[in-house]
Amino acid sequence: MKMNLLCRNNRTMLMLMTLVLLVTMLPLSATVHAEPAPGSSTNLTAVYVSGTATMKVQPDVAYVQFGVITREATAEKANEANRIKMDAVRKALAPYQLKDEEIKTIRFSTYPEYSYKDDERKLIGYQVQHILEIKVRDLQKIGAILDAVHAAGVNEVDSIYFDTEKDAEYELQVLSEAMKNARIKADTIAKALNGKVVGVQSVTYNSPGSGPIFTPMYKEEAMMEMATNTVQTAIAPGEMEIRSDVQVIYQVKVNPS
Repeated sequence: MKMNLLCRNNRTMLMLMTLVLLVTMLPLSATVHAEPAPGSSTNLTAVYVSGTATMKVQPDVAYVQFGVITREATAEKANEANRIKMDAVRKALAPYQLKDEEIKTIRFSTYPEYSYKDDERKLIGYQVQHILEIKVRDLQKIGAILDAVHAAGVNEVDSIYFDTEKDAEYELQVLSEAMKNARIKADTIAKALNGKVVGVQSVTYNSPGSGPIFTPMYKEEAMMEMATNTVQTAIAPGEMEIRSDVQVIYQVKVNPS
């Protein structure tokens, strides 16, 4: 009797050591609770695993922010100067056939400017700022567009950021891969326990998704670069990463030794 008990304990210890070795070799953590699954027989064990998947995709849309800043002695003159330049900018955009909804004002402001000397404030004029955001689907045209609007009077480039309009499609793809990743881990653990996966108790889905790729354009630097360029401004969108994470509790039926 004692020998049978000792052998059984040795087999149990060997299974646990094998399980620990397998878990440490997995790319992501997995936790096993040697407790019966809720409302089940004692042969069912809850196995907690995480699954992750990522994919690289090319952006298919860009949002470019730029505009005109004018300064004059009066607010009226500053506004008029800004209007004239912005009209020229919109004409420069016409050949690129952007839709009306793809061109929008995101910031417009008029405010006084002062000089300070000997603790005295003196009004020296007014500044008007008008910033547009355009949506560009043909990413190869971004450099040409920037050059065209700069020639038309743009003296402020805020940023360019790239995104995708297929994020829902990509998210489903990586979610499927994340679930496969979790199942592989659960099957590995079940095999080490001399059992098999028989069901899913729960799934938690975390979707960081993807974020746009920002390309900040620092004012003076960007303007000087476009002004001195003899060739078209080159803009490289790079790649985006789509990610999905799941936490799954599987039910594993363990066969008695």
